[in-house]
Amino acid sequence: MSHTWVGWDGSVWDLTGDRVPTGVLLQRGARALGAPVVEHHLSRSPALHGARWRGGHVDVREVYWPVKVYAGPGQEWLDYDSAFWRTMRADQPGTWVVTQPSGEQRSLRWRFVDDGGHAVEAPGEAFGQQLYGIRGMAEQPFWEGRSVVVPPLGNPPRRNFFGGGDPALRGYGPPFFIGSGASASRARIDNPGDHDAWPEYVIAGPVTSATVGLGGRLVEVPLVVQAGRALVIDTAPDAQWALEGDLALDESGGPQLDEEGRIVVTDLAVPGGPGDRTRELGSRVEWAPVPPGARVPLQTAIVGTGAVQPSLTPLHNRAW
Repeated sequence: MSHTWVGWDGSVWDLTGDRVPTGVLLQRGARALGAPVVEHHLSRSPALHGARWRGGHVDVREVYWPVKVYAGPGQEWLDYDSAFWRTMRADQPGTWVVTQPSGEQRSLRWRFVDDGGHAVEAPGEAFGQQLYGIRGMAEQPFWEGRSVVVPPLGNPPRRNFFGGGDPALRGYGPPFFIGSGASASRARIDNPGDHDAWPEYVIAGPVTSATVGLGGRLVEVPLVVQAGRALVIDTAPDAQWALEGDLALDESGGPQLDEEGRIVVTDLAVPGGPGDRTRELGSRVEWAPVPPGARVPLQTAIVGTGAVQPSLTPLHNRAW
């Protein structure tokens, strides 16, 4: 496997290549790759042996990196070491990415805590290397897998029922079209992770209203999303908001997709600011996750010629 560090500034550091003259090498003894510590909640009775399990909780995950920073001796090492340490900040987390030989990736976002009271026994610039013990913490303690992205779901084009063709073409009787502006999708979404995953829905305009959800638990969206705009509904417990943003368009004028096939939304509103439309959602707002290992039916409907796209990020206990 390969290990990569993506700093808060976007810089990328290979942690597994010690056959190059300059680098950062992850040593033996790194922690946070395995299963997290689970705190179990139990209830006990003096009349019964044992206990009844009431649930579990995973706290912040500790990260420990024994690393060697090496480069040419002198100023070259000083500059390289300084550049690496600029990525270690308490207020700006970076991302640890583990890539398996198959190409599957999992990532963990964590922020710097301390260097363990690092003591300099030999100046790094003199020998071109230094060993550190870096401690960090991940508030979201699970490794994130590649996003599961459902292709954009929209309404099929209207067809002239009697003529069987394009609405602009004359049919064999009075104009008559099957269906309204609303359509329901029978698509499904998978969660290959170890924990509940909360979907995100991107509603790309033009749409005059929509409904999204899964397993009979729905979120009504009685909102108009104009052409060129998008509404992002995040169902995660620490979010549960509906934020508006600009819809990126491709050359054909349709929604632009990123490398994962996700609709690109720019200039997304911040919670509580202009463009936060959470309070405008309908009377039925039922947030629902996808259970681990499950494949559940999606329930989406839109009124308009736009599209809706569900996606989720699976959460794993381990890095592989």
